Amino acid sequence: MITVVPLDPANLYRETAFTDMKAGIVKERIPVVLLPDGRVVNDLVRQPLYEGQTFINGQPLAFQIAAKTLEEAVKLFPLNLEGVIQEMQSKAIQSRIANPLGPNGKIVIDQPSRKR
Repeated sequence: MITVVPLDPANLYRETAFTDMKAGIVKERIPVVLLPDGRVVNDLVRQPLYEGQTFINGQPLAFQIAAKTLEEAVKLFPLNLEGVIQEMQSKAIQSRIANPLGPNGKIVIDQPSRKR
């Protein structure tokens, strides 16, 4: 049986996407309040959230951007992306160290092995 989780009306955001059509997308999520009469107004208590999105080797990559404004998020986009890429590379290296066995169950020292 599937459990359906309802939306939390006290934690709603309006989302807008901005792109330069080259490097990626910055999504801005503005917190909103749903009033009893059905109107939606900006929530002045909660801060906006920002997310960067791009494609690396055809794979989508999304990452949080710690910013207070859209302008700041756009400026921080490349720096945050570099950090995410470095973290992914570090995890890949750590995985190879932790699991040094290749597909044949032998330790991989030189890939690809060359016949001499």
